[in-house]
Amino acid sequence: MTTYLDNAATSFPKPEAVYSIFPVDPVTIDPSLEVAPPRGTRVLLLAGEDDAVVGRSGADEIWAQLRSLPASAREYRIVRTTDDLLADHEAPTYVESPVVRETFWAPLDRLVEHARS
Repeated sequence: MTTYLDNAATSFPKPEAVYSIFPVDPVTIDPSLEVAPPRGTRVLLLAGEDDAVVGRSGADEIWAQLRSLPASAREYRIVRTTDDLLADHEAPTYVESPVVRETFWAPLDRLVEHARS
């Protein structure tokens, strides 16, 4: 398999963190593409319970490719539908909602803060 970094320009820096919200299945794009980042990279992966656009297949495939990372460096969250949040593909775009900001954007802020420290 080929990794993204193998295909990328050599000037790309190693990522400190990866945050993926409702990703498409990378195998449908390129079956030879391996998406696992280098060791030492923290990964937070989200899938929506009611995402009818990409479902969980992309997140499940990426999660399977993250097995080489230590458990402490990777996290997979299923975003559940509640009275205040419909966990569909558009959910992250409703930035006016405090629930959306806490569900999607606060974890990103924490991940960036950790990567910068």
